[in-house]
Amino acid sequence: MKNYLLKRFLLIIPSVMVVVIFTFILGDLGAGNTANLLIQSLEEKNLSYQEKQNAEKDLVKRYGINQHVFYFSIQSFSQPEFLRDIISPDERNAMARLCHQYGNSAQIEKYYKALDRENSVTQKLRKEYREDEIKKLLIQSNSTEIQKLYSEVLASTTSYKTYIPTINFHGSKNRFHIWLMNLMKGDFGNSFINGNEVKTSLKKSLPWTILINSAALILILLISIPLGVFVAGRKGKWIDKFVSVNLFSLYSLPVFWVATLLLIFFAGGSYWNWFPLGGVGDSNTNFFESFSDTIWHLVLPVFCLVYPALAFFTRQVRSSVVQELDKDYALTAAAKGLNQNTILWRHAFRNALFPLITIMVLVLPEIINGSVVVESIFSIPGIGMKSFQAVLMKDYPFITSVIFITAMATLFASILADVAYASANPMVRFSNKNTD
Repeated sequence: MKNYLLKRFLLIIPSVMVVVIFTFILGDLGAGNTANLLIQSLEEKNLSYQEKQNAEKDLVKRYGINQHVFYFSIQSFSQPEFLRDIISPDERNAMARLCHQYGNSAQIEKYYKALDRENSVTQKLRKEYREDEIKKLLIQSNSTEIQKLYSEVLASTTSYKTYIPTINFHGSKNRFHIWLMNLMKGDFGNSFINGNEVKTSLKKSLPWTILINSAALILILLISIPLGVFVAGRKGKWIDKFVSVNLFSLYSLPVFWVATLLLIFFAGGSYWNWFPLGGVGDSNTNFFESFSDTIWHLVLPVFCLVYPALAFFTRQVRSSVVQELDKDYALTAAAKGLNQNTILWRHAFRNALFPLITIMVLVLPEIINGSVVVESIFSIPGIGMKSFQAVLMKDYPFITSVIFITAMATLFASILADVAYASANPMVRFSNKNTD
């Protein structure tokens, strides 16, 4: 079994690499777009030149947009390094286009650095790449130095460099390496909303999500397994049809609609004020009062998580057990006169666990991921509600951290499913040399 688990862990490594790279790309693209929008918004604010410079430097340092993305890059020979030092996206794109048109990046760098940001005409020149427009603005600038430098750009055109690819190695000074090192230390970055560390927000919200989803999963298993086995032993009878119809009726009801009705009828509406409207209770009281208050607050949200999954799990248990009851060993046991409950629980249910294990184990990541709808409606400060707020506010560090944690939980849940197979069925021999 040790050899099998080792192989499974080794096979997971490529999947982990894909998850890591995908998470980084998603977060990096989001952070870059956010940084560019914030930099562009500075143009609309009435800031002095120095204030704007300081604000831009702060954004560059915060988002790292002047660093290379990966350990190496493949780009055109005409694309110089000085483009990374240009903070404004419009200016960077204009200079990149000039480099692409003329190829002589050294002359373009001199031309760009000669343009004064405090002058209104040269400000326009920093964002212009069209030759006709540049010449019009040069006439308005009355600067012989800038006109001379632009003439040198035109005179020393080497556009062929645009079509020469180069591979540049950047070592560890790149955004991916810095992000990966921080990730290995458990640092998911800072929130775009309030600047707090993401791991601090996760520590506060994760326990609530785990609590309500674990309670819901336990209730689902405690109800669906006995109910599914019970109706499987009475296949085709009225009780089987009655349970199936009622469970599917529940399954068809939208969660947000049921949650809203529960709040109206049972939580401070015009009818029965039995439960709180939302939240998780008061933590300032003593332990027993706080515990009972929290449980009372979570009754309705847990119910909303339980009822949709109940039909699905019960149906899966029923289907698996019915298949086992039609096999020869179950028919033989019935012919020998064994009690029906013995056949159902000791023989059929044990073998029916195989497909159920995969479903149950792969549901575990959902315990971490949380329920966006339920947590938002009932104001549960868990991962689901925080993720919903993060999407609305474009808080990419928080979004990518939740995606990464959920993906990793799913990968390791698959290993847990394999181990659970061996416990459920002794015929699975991980230590067998033929399977290794």
